[in-house]
Amino acid sequence: MMNFRSKLSRAGHPEVTVNSLKNKRKDQEKPAANIKKPRKAEVNFCPNIPSGETRESMEAERVALLTELKKKKKDEAEIKKKMQRTFSIRRQEVLQEPAISEFQNRWPALFDVNEINLEFMRLTTAPLTSKFLGELDHQTNDLIKVFNAKGGAAGRKITAIMAKMENNEDINVRRDCVLRCLSIYLNEDLDTLVKEYMEVNPLSSEEPEDTVGRVLASKSLHYAKDDSFRSNNKDACCGLSAYELQRLENIKEKEAFLSSLKIWQVKGFIGKRAVYALSPEIPPS
Repeated sequence: MMNFRSKLSRAGHPEVTVNSLKNKRKDQEKPAANIKKPRKAEVNFCPNIPSGETRESMEAERVALLTELKKKKKDEAEIKKKMQRTFSIRRQEVLQEPAISEFQNRWPALFDVNEINLEFMRLTTAPLTSKFLGELDHQTNDLIKVFNAKGGAAGRKITAIMAKMENNEDINVRRDCVLRCLSIYLNEDLDTLVKEYMEVNPLSSEEPEDTVGRVLASKSLHYAKDDSFRSNNKDACCGLSAYELQRLENIKEKEAFLSSLKIWQVKGFIGKRAVYALSPEIPPS
């Protein structure tokens, strides 16, 4: 077993070759620099390419996957099948730490909620959503104790959010409130991290929802001082955050204030007075 890893490296085992000097970056060409190894629960850290397949065949499969994604009517089952087949080559690309934009262009199907859950299942053999929600429910009581000890402006926001789940036994409402409180406790911006959507009628809000198709529109967040936003339905449904809506409203108020000053009329009057001062024979109008 003394030179076991050396033999694996000569055989081309990916978990060993990924840490070879020739596969390291130029500024990290040292044996102990940036060692990539599986972490806890990463069962398929760097899987081998399936038997009978090559990198060329995997690349052809990736191109076929891109073609399938460009279709108007996508075959979800075929996309899932191709993502499962190309998991090994994709993981080897991830370990090379590519740029996010480049990786997203090569694997756009991965940036989907369902595919993220499936990728996590392939990597750890554990379901992502149910595992996360289970641990969140297990830690909820301890988190509430931590939130109650928070003071200041953040504490007041947390208290207002936690009041929603006092008389509500819905587990989804409880989870939503805990996650929001956790974001505020960590000084994170909720408008940036959380996007709320609601089902709206694309034709008329007065017609029943069952008679027409429903779409998802961005739900604007209103505070006590944001009553002026309710009358502006165009801006409220265009995907702007509460901060952007407030900034847009401030710009409109400044424009209205500047127009009320009539700066152009004053400037014209001052110009005429200057002309009269140079030529007294021309009376000002």
